[in-house]
Amino acid sequence: MAKGIGACLVAALLTLLTAGVARAGDPAIEEPNGLLGLELGYLRTGSNGGGSIINGEIGMDGQFHQCPGNDCSTMIGRTLLVSSTTSGGKGQLSGFSAFGGGQFALPVGHDFGMQLDGNLGGVAGGAGGGGGGDAIIHVFRGDPAVGLFGPMIDYAALGDAGYLRAGAEGQYYWRDVTLYGSAGYQWADSGTNVTIGSGVVGCGYVAWYPNDSLMLLAGGGGGAGEFGGFGQIEWQPFQRRDPGATLFVEGMTGGDDSLAAFAGFRYHFGAGNSLEMRHWHELPLRDTLCGMEQFVAPSPDTMNVFLTKRE
Repeated sequence: MAKGIGACLVAALLTLLTAGVARAGDPAIEEPNGLLGLELGYLRTGSNGGGSIINGEIGMDGQFHQCPGNDCSTMIGRTLLVSSTTSGGKGQLSGFSAFGGGQFALPVGHDFGMQLDGNLGGVAGGAGGGGGGDAIIHVFRGDPAVGLFGPMIDYAALGDAGYLRAGAEGQYYWRDVTLYGSAGYQWADSGTNVTIGSGVVGCGYVAWYPNDSLMLLAGGGGGAGEFGGFGQIEWQPFQRRDPGATLFVEGMTGGDDSLAAFAGFRYHFGAGNSLEMRHWHELPLRDTLCGMEQFVAPSPDTMNVFLTKRE
């Protein structure tokens, strides 16, 4: 009798200890699920530092002529500065920003899964503001006790500029740490107020869970001439009463003065696990600001116009 009771207690204890731990061989995605979210904050597109200065004169023919070697110093004393004109401008799509969207995942057999991420929003500042968003398709083979690997396609836009990325990504779980990395190629289309370069790009981050309801994430990425770092904190404050609700803050700083800071809310419609288990079993790939550093506002170009004095 005592042995039977002891065996039951041991079994119950093991069940409690392993209830929140992913086991090797579990399905890549436990069941179809997803979340909706909203974030508000500030976004500043970068500025390709420096710009160009064009010095020239309006000659006797009434036409503008750039000075030889862009140096008009030899004309000082016989010219009169008429105007200094600036074209372009810093941070033309910078200001208050709002984005909303969601993430959705579904199993594709036992070992494979698919995740779709999407956001829509805009920037209310500079050059009339600009709309934007992104859409990412992830297809992977995964095990929630080990990690995942597979191809991904990413399209993002801001104003009338955008890029399309295609590449591969991988993720590895080690204790309470998640390691992520991706690499691919980016085809870019610059717009009126924002420029983007084409080329090889990559992204990576480390996510740590000091407890099962809190995630601390830091990473970086770039390529095609632009690089940046980003971070995110996500917290599940009502794990028992309302496990689907989380609060988060995130930020990004990049080359050429790119900057972003957001705070937001997400609501997950799924199995109701803790945040850490959710990120292993349900929505394994994080939605971050990776790629935002690619949107760069051109620097202002200054044109100094001199008028040849008529003697």
